Amino acid sequence: MSYLQGFQVVVTSEPSSIQSLQNRIAELLEELGYGPRDRFCIRLGLEEALVNAVRHGNQGESSKTVRVGCMIDSERARIEIEDNGAGFQVDSVPSPITTDNLRDAGGRGRGLLLMRSFMDSVDYNDVGNRLVLVRERRFESPDED
Repeated sequence: MSYLQGFQVVVTSEPSSIQSLQNRIAELLEELGYGPRDRFCIRLGLEEALVNAVRHGNQGESSKTVRVGCMIDSERARIEIEDNGAGFQVDSVPSPITTDNLRDAGGRGRGLLLMRSFMDSVDYNDVGNRLVLVRERRFESPDED
């Protein structure tokens, strides 16, 4: 049986709003029996996406908002995040792992790399101000922590 938990919420571009949203999603994952590795991967991908939405999309303006839609069932977590920004072209962000960019203190592209590494899919709309994160649940054995 596939139990479904979901919600949509609009949060302000403030750290406390973002943190409480992350906690809410982490609690849903735990309630549905997601293992530690899945919870870690989803939380990390979510954190990177939210930080990018606030910092880059909304330019850190606390008056702007981030819309989040979350659907989690026993098989997958799907999280949609949309900021108020003008967007960007994801293909124009340089790879942070090329020789030229490894020492970039600004870290451009590292959040995108982390999201792609820990989520099964990271898809942006054409404008670049909305993304959908998906992670398929891995059924971990009890000794996998």
